[in-house]
Amino acid sequence: MAKEKKTGIHAVPDERNIKDPRRKLPAKPMLPSKRVIQNFDTPTSELTPMQRCELIAEISEAVLEDPHAAVVTPKENDNHGSGGAAGENDEDDDDEMDYSGGEKSKMIRLLELGIPDKNGHDETTTRLAILSMLAIFQDIIPTYRIRLPTAAERSVRVTKETKKVWDYERAFLTVYQRYLKLLNLLWESGCGKETKRNNAALSTLSVTAILCLTELLKSAPHFNFRSNILSIISKQMNHKKK
Repeated sequence: MAKEKKTGIHAVPDERNIKDPRRKLPAKPMLPSKRVIQNFDTPTSELTPMQRCELIAEISEAVLEDPHAAVVTPKENDNHGSGGAAGENDEDDDDEMDYSGGEKSKMIRLLELGIPDKNGHDETTTRLAILSMLAIFQDIIPTYRIRLPTAAERSVRVTKETKKVWDYERAFLTVYQRYLKLLNLLWESGCGKETKRNNAALSTLSVTAILCLTELLKSAPHFNFRSNILSIISKQMNHKKK
């Protein structure tokens, strides 16, 4: 029976065979993309609501064209295997979701557009961003649970392709975890103490966030952080307002 290794989130099967045939990069597009995304580096607060919606649509199309290039930043591509592995201290990592520094990947930029504090609390932009990310994740989530390499494994010389896979999986888990944190934040902001005290109905954003979580669980019950999603959903089931 396979041993299980406990992490800060849940027990992960100790699958140490890095030659698993399922572990490979997403297929590259047949032709190199010449897409130039307008307003990609423009601060979200400076964009009009229409420009934000157009940016979300453009980024979403670019992600589906080439998921690897959209998840991993060019800097990470140039430094295969470097840096710590995201997800080893999952619950304490990047709670404030600050993406202001450094070069952003397309997925991180899309996530940033969905953060209320970043988009001027524009509910339409937030809903469009989180629903777009849901559709993307449902399409590109791997068919296996990701187990990041240990420090000992990273110190061993491996092929360039294996390093690329490790970088992609680390970056993918990072943005996926941040997406789940954003959904949890949106859910809690609409069902907090004030809502319960005033016996108010759940906000549209909260309902959208919990629907995204349930759809993720339905479409990828095998994937990482499922215990976190189940925990949030089970709390929702105890909420009086349906």
